[in-house]
Amino acid sequence: MFDLSVYKQRYFEVKLNNSLTIHIEMPTKKQLKNILSLTENMKDGKISGEELDKFYSAIVIALNKNKEKKKIEANYIEENFNITALYGFFDEYYTWVSDNLNQKN
Repeated sequence: MFDLSVYKQRYFEVKLNNSLTIHIEMPTKKQLKNILSLTENMKDGKISGEELDKFYSAIVIALNKNKEKKKIEANYIEENFNITALYGFFDEYYTWVSDNLNQKN
């Protein structure tokens, strides 16, 4: 019998400010597809207003799948993080997701 329960839940730790650290869970397939589709044009340097809105939506989706069940609002992201920080987040987040997909328990 193949037992899926032996696979440990892994978390991506993100410090949002001095008093708030969250632990992001692995995205579901649906969430990952949504995040990837929202961020696909960012690598090409296409930063139109619409693309930027999609990018921020992707951040909200990723951050809200957290162990603490903390709700992160889009306006919080917009007011507190510059685009460079958000690019850095996605670079690390995608690396973490990829590394965990290629790992066994």
